[in-house]
Amino acid sequence: MPDVARSALSYVRSVPEPLRIEVVPEVVYQEEMARATKALFAHDVVQVDFAGRDLWLVAHDVVDKGDEAGQRFTATIQDMDTGRVLLADGRFDELDYSTLNHAHWQRAPLDDEFGWAVDSLKEDPELGPPLLAGELQPYRPMPPLASFFDPDGNVDRIVAVGLRTAAGEHRVVGVRTADGEIIRAPRGVPLPSTDDVGAPIEASVTAVAGPRQARVRVWQGEVLLWQFVVVRPAASSGTNGSGIELRTVDYLGARVLQRAHLPIVNVEYGQEAVDAGSPPAERHWAHEEAAFTAEGEDPVAGFRVCASRPGTILETGVDGGPFRGVALWADGEDLVLVTQLEAGPFRYVNEWRLAASGTIQPRFGCSASLNSTTGKPHVHHAYWRLDFDILAPGSNVLREFNEPPIRGETRWHFMRFEVKRPRHAAHGRHWLVRHDRDGREYSILPGPDDGTANDFGAGDLWVLRYSPDEMDDGQGFTTDPALARAGLDRFVSGEPVHSADLVVWYGVHVSHPGTDAERVGPDLVPGHWHPKALPETKLLEDTPPPAPAAAAEPPPGAPAAE
Repeated sequence: MPDVARSALSYVRSVPEPLRIEVVPEVVYQEEMARATKALFAHDVVQVDFAGRDLWLVAHDVVDKGDEAGQRFTATIQDMDTGRVLLADGRFDELDYSTLNHAHWQRAPLDDEFGWAVDSLKEDPELGPPLLAGELQPYRPMPPLASFFDPDGNVDRIVAVGLRTAAGEHRVVGVRTADGEIIRAPRGVPLPSTDDVGAPIEASVTAVAGPRQARVRVWQGEVLLWQFVVVRPAASSGTNGSGIELRTVDYLGARVLQRAHLPIVNVEYGQEAVDAGSPPAERHWAHEEAAFTAEGEDPVAGFRVCASRPGTILETGVDGGPFRGVALWADGEDLVLVTQLEAGPFRYVNEWRLAASGTIQPRFGCSASLNSTTGKPHVHHAYWRLDFDILAPGSNVLREFNEPPIRGETRWHFMRFEVKRPRHAAHGRHWLVRHDRDGREYSILPGPDDGTANDFGAGDLWVLRYSPDEMDDGQGFTTDPALARAGLDRFVSGEPVHSADLVVWYGVHVSHPGTDAERVGPDLVPGHWHPKALPETKLLEDTPPPAPAAAAEPPPGAPAAE
């Protein structure tokens, strides 16, 4: 990787001052969504198919941007009795024309439903006494459901419960939500086993409702470095949530990203795990917040500003803690946002690091709590969606770098149409998103441990034209390998992306066991980012200054034109 690609033009103080983190409430579209919810629950589909059911609005999002921002919304409604899901699409100003469609998948159970299943087991003559005595430890297995279709084609929802003895013996049972019947040998779950892996479980704070999002400002002295909205995982967008979601990300007063999040996470099991009863693959979710250690103050409930590094499962080696939500802390000149997610026994560490220099580092880490299967070979795949709006939407271009060149003699070439591209370390391949007239830009530099996609992994990078209907591939939790695979290829339709509104999907592929890196992900590095005024500044020593007579032109070191 050429050094010039990583040494983007940046401005820093001669004597850097500590970062100051400001977190304030951000409430938008709350009243509009309340009206929409009332209208959706009165919809004919709900009244005919779900009359008398215990319906919850479990997710919603505003998907438009630009001049029409806030007009279009999506929502997910779940029947808590059967697990059936309705997907809604509408506009705040035309609620009568909202549409509702049945999903072909079910959402995984959350704490309340899983707790109900465990309470049902405690009343069982066989399993109840050892559970009450603490001789059996319940946990959330993967897959989290053992549902099946009954003779009439209806889904019989069964919540799976893992049970572990003090000796490390595991079995999985099921509880049917319709009547609480215990299924002692459910289908499609890991077989009884004496394999015992994962981090020990400690006491955890329970999940509580709180604000969906907050506005964050990061100051260094009198300079406003960063300003953005952060959405906590429990309220994040997408079919399965998308971890910590950043919106309207501005650096030194100029827009970088409209939205940046992690909408797709899946896992592919090896034959050893399949032989032990695991499915070949699973689509996971990124909306469930797991407990971890974070000491600090909560300026907004669920958003904790810490004086020292939070302790996720990767740092502490234990599963649990006194906090669920998004923790923020200043690591030198970096703002770090971190959360811990759970999907069955899997624990995902989702992190964003935003440097005073403008570099953005999305990071993804994997671990697990006590279970019987995650020690067997498997591969995690995770995909960030990066909606670049450098200075403004609709005016960005993307180039790819290769050394040696792959087209003629130039190392740089434009991506003019939607395309999927593999990583290629031998060519030092990386990408650059740039405003087509101003010259400010961000490089996308692959991490050394980000892996290369196999067939199930689907791909490494996609360049797409923005569409509000492509927040993710629309697939919920599933154990069908064909559906669990990231369905991003179908978005590559040949639309032009040159001087357009660009979206980049970036995938990582992590083998366990096999990958030693705790966290993986790309670096997003700024170039030619000229603040209008910044007191007591100097240029980085390894970067030449801009030409004084041509402030509007890119400084030396810019990529060669095609």
